[in-house]
Amino acid sequence: MSHAFGQPAARANDESLYPKISDDGRYVAFQSEGTNLVSGQSDVSNTYDVFLYDHETGASTVVNHTASS
Repeated sequence: MSHAFGQPAARANDESLYPKISDDGRYVAFQSEGTNLVSGQSDVSNTYDVFLYDHETGASTVVNHTASS
């Protein structure tokens, strides 16, 4: 689940931790310091962010702030 945006074979550029899978298996929430998981992601805080990965669409979303902040 922690792969670079638009590149399913490329790994995240930093660690991802604490995955939690939804009951139906569609979603995975996780923490990561990766900065290449979401298009347009700009993270200058150097702290973990929380992401939601959708297995059906293959998309990751930042859920603890907007992707541009």
